[in-house]
Amino acid sequence: MQISDKKERTLTFGKYKGQEIKYIILTDIGYIVWCFENIRRFKLTDEEQAIYDAVAIMIKKSDWQMTFPIWLMYKHIKNRDAFEKLETPFIDNFANIAFKELEKDNPICKSIEKYITSKTHRSNIAGGFSADDFVVYSIENFDESEHVL
Repeated sequence: MQISDKKERTLTFGKYKGQEIKYIILTDIGYIVWCFENIRRFKLTDEEQAIYDAVAIMIKKSDWQMTFPIWLMYKHIKNRDAFEKLETPFIDNFANIAFKELEKDNPICKSIEKYITSKTHRSNIAGGFSADDFVVYSIENFDESEHVL
């Protein structure tokens, strides 16, 4: 088991001052969009950008309704190929960002392990037969004010 002493980047301003950027991407991506749009030198690291892209793609794929213009979020996706193919390790789990057990070794999923709030066993029943059993890892407590349910 490899233990990382890497310190997560935190915001030094605003309502999320002192909070980890990765967590903000997962819980209030609209704030990150605001930063992109309003702070000229605001940039994400490659790892943070990969998480941002994956969350934004999941939002599009799941057709979440947001309270901000989502085209602003889409314009800051760097992995355009994944965006066009709607490829993301994340899934919508009852309006929470989640990923399946088979994605747990995906570098994006590994980089957010500490934010997982629940692990749930699910069975996908199709025509009376279990078509797929899987474990879902969820990241809950996102900012519901920006997500229209």
